[in-house]
Amino acid sequence: MTLNLYLDQKSVILVFSRSAKAESKVKILHNNAAQNLLLHQALYNNTMEAVKATQLPTIVVDETLQHGDNFGEKYCNALEYCFSKGFDKVISVGTDCATLTKNILLNAHKSSSGKNLIGADENGGFYLFTLQKKNYLRKNFLSFGWCTAGILSELICYFKDNNSIKISFIQHSKDLNSIADLVKQIKVKKASAFLKLLFVLFNKFSNAITYALVKVDNLFIHAFSLRGPPSLIAITL
Repeated sequence: MTLNLYLDQKSVILVFSRSAKAESKVKILHNNAAQNLLLHQALYNNTMEAVKATQLPTIVVDETLQHGDNFGEKYCNALEYCFSKGFDKVISVGTDCATLTKNILLNAHKSSSGKNLIGADENGGFYLFTLQKKNYLRKNFLSFGWCTAGILSELICYFKDNNSIKISFIQHSKDLNSIADLVKQIKVKKASAFLKLLFVLFNKFSNAITYALVKVDNLFIHAFSLRGPPSLIAITL
């Protein structure tokens, strides 16, 4: 692993998500299975490229590495693994936020060491969450209603109930859980080039190509169907 300027700050990015292939089997963005997989792969690649660009230590925990009987147990085990490797702050993200960027991740990294950040989505959840090791209690996190519309409120209450825990919010976003979400985001006045690319991939598809070269608003974007993840600190639990 190549050392970088951020290692002494004890932050790590945790990518906690299913692989694109596994995600495409449970989350339908398109009725065509091959096209659905392509969209999920594009989302996965976009997240990984943003993560890699930060040069921060990264741990990826996909469905093959998640251990536990439910989401809460799996997520807590992943968080604890990060802390066991000597990190004091975890920047947790999934792979279904099309607006996640390197700058958002770096801003989360550079935030005050005494604060926990939440990037809320529009469905009562979050697309980014930073957690200080000192603020983590397994029994509390296991009791949360993960994967429900109330998880954001639970996290906020958890932090506010303990006055010594500081919390801040960063820009809102929206995870892509359906094509309706994609259409809604693409209509935003300043929709990103990547969102526009996703919309093109939704409408145009060919089984023969291994990558798409798409011109969007005079920007050429390469969307390779397969790319390796960033250099990892560890990928085993």
